[in-house]
Amino acid sequence: MTVKHGHGFQIDQPGKDSWRHRHEGGAARTVLASPGLFAVVGSWPSEELSLSELVGRFLSDADIVLAEGFKESPEPKVEIVRGGPGSIPTSGSDPGRTETTIALVTDRDAARVPIPVFDLRDPGYVAGLTDLLVARFLETSPGRDGGPV
Repeated sequence: MTVKHGHGFQIDQPGKDSWRHRHEGGAARTVLASPGLFAVVGSWPSEELSLSELVGRFLSDADIVLAEGFKESPEPKVEIVRGGPGSIPTSGSDPGRTETTIALVTDRDAARVPIPVFDLRDPGYVAGLTDLLVARFLETSPGRDGGPV
């Protein structure tokens, strides 16, 4: 399962019943549901939920959760850095992030960090990264919780 942190979005369309429930009817949250599909649209009662709160509330049945954004969260991360001016990995330069970053995926040749590095230009990087994630989070052994990222 996945979580995407954004800077605002709208899933319901003006004039549709779900939009009218929320915007004209004043519902704090609206669940859109059909056979095999659902979405929750609404506003938070206070500050937005943390990644761990979102996972606990909406994705608790996941084997593994991949999240985009949430850079400041304490959960383990895979950092992705594409080449270009000013694009440098934070995992090697920020000790706080290095502790939570478990891998770097990049197309830069000079990436030197104390974690596994996967080359975006290598077609096999997805398999290698998948193997790392499965070993770390899905294969259970004594002392390893195997819980979601």
